[in-house]
Amino acid sequence: MSRLVVDRRFEGPPASANGGYVAGLLAARMPAGAAVEVTLRLPVPLDTGLEVAAASGGGVELRDARDAVLASARPAPAPEVGPVPDIGIAAARAAGQTPEALREHPFPRCFGCGPQRSQRDAVALHPGPVAGAGDTWATAWMPGSGLPHAPDGTLAPEIVWVALDCPSSFPTVPVGAVPHVLGRLEGRVDAPVRVGEEVAVLSWPLGHEGRKRWGASAIVGAAGDVRALARATWIALR
Repeated sequence: MSRLVVDRRFEGPPASANGGYVAGLLAARMPAGAAVEVTLRLPVPLDTGLEVAAASGGGVELRDARDAVLASARPAPAPEVGPVPDIGIAAARAAGQTPEALREHPFPRCFGCGPQRSQRDAVALHPGPVAGAGDTWATAWMPGSGLPHAPDGTLAPEIVWVALDCPSSFPTVPVGAVPHVLGRLEGRVDAPVRVGEEVAVLSWPLGHEGRKRWGASAIVGAAGDVRALARATWIALR
């Protein structure tokens, strides 16, 4: 069992942690190179001591002081998202932000995509539709040195998972819909993403049913290599 505290910097919905950040912290405790499924069960509090404990099937659980399970992770098959759209960095860079999506953002202080956050201290990705690419949205991203990273510039796993989390909501949850929160993130990180390296972050919708919506995301390098891939489940708040 190990201790974990999510700093207030990594906020998602108000007073709780960004879901992708939590997913990445737990995924980092799984076997290297494996795809991981992370299920978020309750809001994860900020600046609070939490425990990570082993779970059945080779997984882990994040628990609070009352022993409630806040999130769980387990090894899983690769995310089923279909083919990754063939969108390069230039096209991702040209995909403009959607003012309505930012103006009506339900969580403006979100570390991953909040319009009140800056890439100086957050991931702060704001994708837009790619011209001529159907439902695909994208943005270019050059991670800054203010993000957690290793001495060689490799971003911390939890930061990569944040970049997979939030962008998947933009083409998936309609602007003006009731707020949605991340319920599950299935992801795989195949290669490092580094500080100062420009990559394309792509996202596209996968369907919806009832209160649930599904979206996909990918981080793609300049050579077209897929660095990371995810499938997200978004759940409408009642």
